[in-house]
Amino acid sequence: MFESVAERELWPKEEWASILAPFLSGEPLLALQALTAQEAQDYCALRSEILARVGMSPSAAAIEHHKWTYRPGVPPRNQMTMLLRLTSRWLEPGTSTPEEVAEKVAVDRYVRALPPELRKAVALRGVQSPGARVYTCNGRLRHQIPRGHSP
Repeated sequence: MFESVAERELWPKEEWASILAPFLSGEPLLALQALTAQEAQDYCALRSEILARVGMSPSAAAIEHHKWTYRPGVPPRNQMTMLLRLTSRWLEPGTSTPEEVAEKVAVDRYVRALPPELRKAVALRGVQSPGARVYTCNGRLRHQIPRGHSP
């Protein structure tokens, strides 16, 4: 809603964080306080931190997206709208290039297909890029291969 108002009022995007800051309370205020002074002036950084704190980060949306199931008794149109919103929150098509969206889908599928032990290792490392995830898996597998055997 804030973004819609800011765009309608033609507020300069570089001022959005300072316009929004005085109105924050609770978890969003804690998110603001967790940022450095420079980050607190960056609306995108502030927005990401707030969404992460209230469980609405792209990662949280991805989890909800994959947990989604059809619910009998709820109108199909409502369910599809909710699923589309979750998917948009996860993939961020408005701020991601088509290549970045495809990469998010591929990385998600890759990680979900890993054996549980490797999936945990990748998650613990907090790596995001496909290359970093593959590197983590390779390193983990290298430690599991008995001596005298080549990969």
